[in-house]
Amino acid sequence: MPRFVVLEHDSPRGLHWDFMLESGDALATWALPEPPDAAAELAAESLPDHRPAYLDYEGPIASNRGTVRRWDRARMRSAGARNVSGSFC
Repeated sequence: MPRFVVLEHDSPRGLHWDFMLESGDALATWALPEPPDAAAELAAESLPDHRPAYLDYEGPIASNRGTVRRWDRARMRSAGARNVSGSFC
């Protein structure tokens, strides 16, 4: 089962949450304007794929792109790497 991580990302563009889903040798990534909430529907901005190292990384990001802190992580079932839906508990 693929893993996912939600990282709180304090960056120059502002605080947001990165949802990253393991997809082969990369992490399909979306930026969320707020932390995931099972009671709310959030729009997500698709971002370029990220390196799998972010599944376990917390700390500063090179080139002054801010810092990340793990907010959640787990394994999940998916109908397809790019067709993700579900809820956070």
